[in-house]
Amino acid sequence: MLLTLYLSSLVVGGTFVALSSLGGFGRSLDADVDADVDVDVDVDADADVDVDADHALEAGHALALADGSHGLAPRPAKKKLWLPVLSFRFWTFGAAFFGLTGTLLTSLTGAGPIVVAMLSAGVGVGVGTLSAGVVRWLRKPVGETVRKSDYIGQAGELTLPLRKGGVTRIRLRVKERERSMLAMAPEPLALPAGTRVVVLGIDGDGKAQIVPEDSVFRPEDQ
Repeated sequence: MLLTLYLSSLVVGGTFVALSSLGGFGRSLDADVDADVDVDVDVDADADVDVDADHALEAGHALALADGSHGLAPRPAKKKLWLPVLSFRFWTFGAAFFGLTGTLLTSLTGAGPIVVAMLSAGVGVGVGTLSAGVVRWLRKPVGETVRKSDYIGQAGELTLPLRKGGVTRIRLRVKERERSMLAMAPEPLALPAGTRVVVLGIDGDGKAQIVPEDSVFRPEDQ
């Protein structure tokens, strides 16, 4: 009875492992949790949103937001817990090696069924976790990680006009790389394309909160 279970697991798991190795099968099914945060969101820049703005930002207050010295600075991104059981590879590699270990121990040794089952389960869980972890590590981007705080205080340029209460797109340079992202103003503003703006923060949807550059860096009133 247990030998049948081991053989079935070996065949099913081994088949998926072979398909995954040869043709990349299972890549879209892998549900590994990604803890990195990327704010370069690619959605329709013409979408309209409603903005609740009770008052206009003063220049001094905007500068305080830009350098992150007040409590309105964006909160650091929370890291998500990674669970190997959410990975497709955990189950395929785990099943294959569970079945292989159980089949070999049952056929080649005189170990009892309980001992064989425990050893097989341990090998399956260990190999499944290891394979899922290795694949997740290999998928991590190489190089510097850009975080939300890196955008604060950066100046950029509108690549699309901004309608009042609407969404636009800005182009700016962060960590020696030119980037594009969606943006909106914390107060209703209409700005033409090409306007220079400053990023005050990043909202929960990954959109930059912007104000015109000349309203932040204008000289003191004489």
